[in-house]
Amino acid sequence: MRLTHTHLVLAPAERVWALTEDLESWPTLTPTMTSVERLDGGPLRVGSTARVTQPRRRPATWTVTTLEPPRQLTWEAAALGTTLVAGHHVEPVDGGCRTTLVLDLEGGTAPVLSRLAGGALRSALATEDDGFRRAAEGRVRPRFVDEHATVLGVPLRDAWGAVRAWVDRLLVRGEGSRLALLLGAEPRAGFSVVEEEPPHLVGLAGRHRFSRYALDLRLEEAVTGTRVVAVTYADFPGPRGAAYRAAVVGSRGHVLAVRRMLDQVRRSA
Repeated sequence: MRLTHTHLVLAPAERVWALTEDLESWPTLTPTMTSVERLDGGPLRVGSTARVTQPRRRPATWTVTTLEPPRQLTWEAAALGTTLVAGHHVEPVDGGCRTTLVLDLEGGTAPVLSRLAGGALRSALATEDDGFRRAAEGRVRPRFVDEHATVLGVPLRDAWGAVRAWVDRLLVRGEGSRLALLLGAEPRAGFSVVEEEPPHLVGLAGRHRFSRYALDLRLEEAVTGTRVVAVTYADFPGPRGAAYRAAVVGSRGHVLAVRRMLDQVRRSA
């Protein structure tokens, strides 16, 4: 079984690679790792080992099997009768670089593990990839929730215009939203634009009684037009925040809302 996750990063490949080879800093980038301890000294090299501790899992020893600075790091570990082979790939592109995380599950128990934990592993890859991207780009966001994507059948510049116009309409509609009023949203529209990097990123943020949240709309060129990715971040403090998260995120209501939003963006283009 192979899982992959790819991001466009608006930062130089060298910056992403510096984060990649600094293994012991990874827990500061992603909540999927509690600690990473190098078991050997000196520069990272093929054969280097590290003990990785992850939430709700036993520590595992990972061994570097491929190292091609500044483009590829691959390492592997054994767990529950399965060999896990993880690859970090960095490819320079115009405007930054493209990162790809790859996870291969090999061995007799791999089919069982993929059925039981495939969803969790996909979520972990997305979370880790986003953590590296935010660190490389120097962005501060609440905790990563998820991401969803659609493809607009128009060039990047046209897609940017459609997305930006949709955001403007969203903010106008939000001013009259009864739900935003009930939740005590700040700003009143529920969101405000806090960051823009045309034609690749528009960042929105807001807060209400139960959450502090952000939504990044990221655009990148695709074979058939432009890929638009909606990335959601949110913190849910306290018991009331946890209950709100269960009601909105746990019920998949959030997923349906984001997909509806992307449908609106696609139709507007």
